[in-house]
Amino acid sequence: MAKVRMFRKFAMNNLLVFMLLLIITITSFFFIFGNFFEDVKKHEYEAAISSVKTYLDQWGKTMIAFDATYHGIVKDMLLNLSSYLIKEPDLNDGDIDNLFMNYLSKKQLKDIQEANWYLISSDGVITRSNYTNDIGLDIANTVPTYWKRIEAITVGDYLVESLSIELKTNKPRIYGYYRLPDRSFLEIGIAIDPAVIANMLEKLSVLSKSLAYVENLELYSVAFAPFHESFRKLTEEEKEILKKARSENNYIVKKLSKTDEAVYTNWNPIVWRDANVNFLSRIKLSMDFTPLVGFRNKLLFLITSSLIFFALMIVLLGLNMKKQFIDPFYELLNKMSSFIKEFKLPSRSSAKTLEIYEIAEMERIFEKLANRVSEQMAKKDEKVQQLKYLAETDDLTGAKSRRAILELLEKLMNKSRENSSPLTVCYIDVDGLKMTNDKHGHNIGDCLLKHIASKIEVNIRSTDCYGRLGGDEFLIIFDGIRLKSAHKIVLRIKDSLNSEKPAELQDVTVNFSYGFAEFSPEKHNSTESLIREADVNMYINKHL
Repeated sequence: MAKVRMFRKFAMNNLLVFMLLLIITITSFFFIFGNFFEDVKKHEYEAAISSVKTYLDQWGKTMIAFDATYHGIVKDMLLNLSSYLIKEPDLNDGDIDNLFMNYLSKKQLKDIQEANWYLISSDGVITRSNYTNDIGLDIANTVPTYWKRIEAITVGDYLVESLSIELKTNKPRIYGYYRLPDRSFLEIGIAIDPAVIANMLEKLSVLSKSLAYVENLELYSVAFAPFHESFRKLTEEEKEILKKARSENNYIVKKLSKTDEAVYTNWNPIVWRDANVNFLSRIKLSMDFTPLVGFRNKLLFLITSSLIFFALMIVLLGLNMKKQFIDPFYELLNKMSSFIKEFKLPSRSSAKTLEIYEIAEMERIFEKLANRVSEQMAKKDEKVQQLKYLAETDDLTGAKSRRAILELLEKLMNKSRENSSPLTVCYIDVDGLKMTNDKHGHNIGDCLLKHIASKIEVNIRSTDCYGRLGGDEFLIIFDGIRLKSAHKIVLRIKDSLNSEKPAELQDVTVNFSYGFAEFSPEKHNSTESLIREADVNMYINKHL
């Protein structure tokens, strides 16, 4: 009773302390929830950027395939046309144009929108071309960086650049240069159909509408030119923000209002990285967090109101509700105290017997309880092991699950960084799985996946590991060996696919496409970047 009275007195005489504690608590909640919602927004930034870049990576594979195809064509055209110019220096523009167009018609290149040839003097002026608007253009003075790259070519040598987005037109182009004996230059430029850009923008527009809080998505070239006329021009401040984001290899957020924010980042196909800077794309995401801010404000109001109400209840309990709550409790305590005092205690000997009995009974209860706890713990451990196996194993093929193989890859990448030991991964894509499912049924498709998994299992080393990433994709991790050795193992697996097949697969040709990536701490800062490189290489191999 004395303690209750002391609490009541403290509550009544120290209202200031209660108010101070209430203010500190509310302030703490505001701070904690502020940080929490900033983390939520950060997650949304990164989810939106990841979705956009994932799509662009897929689109980039198409552009890389174009590059692989047309790079060789431009080279052949350079060597072919330059040989004519060397043999017959007096060829007129019509003759050159006929040779040029005849070569193109033989190749039947349906994806080319336009093709141009140029003759450039040794001091950097375009003297002849089938694109007359550029005749007389002084490249050395107007585009010195571009000219510096061309001027370095020696006589009889050539340079074919990677596919890039032309700065003036935002069209995908491939350029090639050959230095003639008189030190002038032959240049050939091929423009890919810009529909590949239009299709990409259309799909990005659809994608942006499905992303949470994304109001608008705009894409710009390396020179900050909009890819579409509906995209507004970037301000000088925004250009500096994008340059900074690129130098930091990250994204930057600019707050526009209480609810609106702009996110700036850059993208380049992972295979090219900075080697082809003209393919770099600038990304601007406009995000509206009105629903999230509204939810945050309502939640903070609810919590603050609850805290104030709780504090008032404590004060009222001490000031105005003594008779309703505390006095009846006092009366009950008094009655219990009187009852205990009036109760007659047993004699010393009977009390001793009772004490021994109670101790023995307690020991029995505790022993029984300990046995039950031990049984429950054993069952729990067994269940945990079962759940762990199910979580780490693909239930169809018996390979490691996606999460398990990615966690193992991250550990091995950290080990490789510390020990400088080699690490190679192989990305496998099963050929014709969809066709097999459509023609023979999903049971045969499942049998195909299990067969390939079994062939991987028996052919890899004991130190290697493999897992199923999902669908028709597998990943093999070769720890401690380089790409060349890993390639031999994968070829052994591939050669064994159509031997000792199950009866269900006798009418099915089993094959897969694959691509490698060798881990480099400088190139690969995440499991995603390493797997993406192997995926791109697989894609290129599959379509060559």
